[in-house]
Amino acid sequence: MIDLLCPTYGRPERMATMYKSAKDTAELPKDVVVWAAIEEDDAQRYNYKVGLHFDCIVIGKWGYAAPAWNTLVKHSNGAIIHQTADDLIFRTRGWDLKVRDHFCEQPFKVLHYKDDLRDERMALNAFVSREFVKRIGYIDPELWHFFSDTHLEEIGRLAGTLVYDPTIHITQAHFKNSLAPFDATYAKTRNNEIHAHDLAVWNKNANWRKDLAARLTAS
Repeated sequence: MIDLLCPTYGRPERMATMYKSAKDTAELPKDVVVWAAIEEDDAQRYNYKVGLHFDCIVIGKWGYAAPAWNTLVKHSNGAIIHQTADDLIFRTRGWDLKVRDHFCEQPFKVLHYKDDLRDERMALNAFVSREFVKRIGYIDPELWHFFSDTHLEEIGRLAGTLVYDPTIHITQAHFKNSLAPFDATYAKTRNNEIHAHDLAVWNKNANWRKDLAARLTAS
């Protein structure tokens, strides 16, 4: 089972696009489970529909993406986990089989792919295994929004398990690559207070991330 863990806010239409693209391009769509974390104060929360925008749902009050991802990973039970965003579009037919093959080879990979935003330069919205999470946890629990991708990327790089596969294509339709408008959901997290908080956490926890990387591949 592959769990797509997706915090969302005010974007049922974009969740629908992500959901449909993931299911339509998977070889085994019944083994791909979309988990949504929807905020209590989301004015659009009643417009999300099971089977159209998600398979499983958790409603709560997180405020930011990183705590929502950490909540979803505790609720889900798939063998492979994807740090999904509601602005992703799955492109590759059979992407799920390609991902499975990677983790059959090495369970502690941090897998990223062609995303039309950073591609090989940076791991955005990576895949990891349940074994990865069991051994060292998921996203840094002190982060709010920024550096969530970079946290997984750095652990994979330090552990020597970071892998880029350009044959897997999942577009991030983002305002930074002009594939989406700058909307209220983007604006919600783009302020100096959030960035300063997450930057301080990132700098403070540098040695901890090195320890996690060492633990990840320890026998």
